[in-house]
Amino acid sequence: MGRLHHEGLIEVRRGVNGGSIVTAPPTVDGRVPPLVPWPELQGLLEFRACIEPLAARRAAERLSDEGYTCLDRAVQGLGTATDIGTFRALDPAFHLLIAEMADLPLLLHAIEATRIAMVEPLDRLDLDVALASTQRAHRRVLAAIAEGDAKLAERRMAAHLADPGREVAEVYARFTES
Repeated sequence: MGRLHHEGLIEVRRGVNGGSIVTAPPTVDGRVPPLVPWPELQGLLEFRACIEPLAARRAAERLSDEGYTCLDRAVQGLGTATDIGTFRALDPAFHLLIAEMADLPLLLHAIEATRIAMVEPLDRLDLDVALASTQRAHRRVLAAIAEGDAKLAERRMAAHLADPGREVAEVYARFTES
């Protein structure tokens, strides 16, 4: 209750008619403030930037025909996304397929856990996802994996993850400035 009060989500009133009352959270640009502190989310973004390029590299070294077909379907599916809901359903499939193809269970677990930890804060921010650039980035990562170019796959995944990290940092900064 103390955390909710501190974050402005409830108002505590004393007395006979008192109690905890849910309040409308403060907003910036119509967005709900994140519950996860910036340093925690920043750490998740940094961790993701370390482990997902590794997964892409390992996937390029281990690509099978079946793996390529699955990744290609994921990229094609994301290419049909025209709204944020569809995007949020399809984007994780691409990243988790790569993690599975890396054939390192601990790495897969780390990527799954990191993505799960990031869902709530990113959903609350209601980020404007650049669908076209994400679709292009996924195609570029897939092309590198398909070519079996492990280093290129690693670099392309790192580049793909860098832009959203900057965008999230900018949105978080708006909350701390207000």
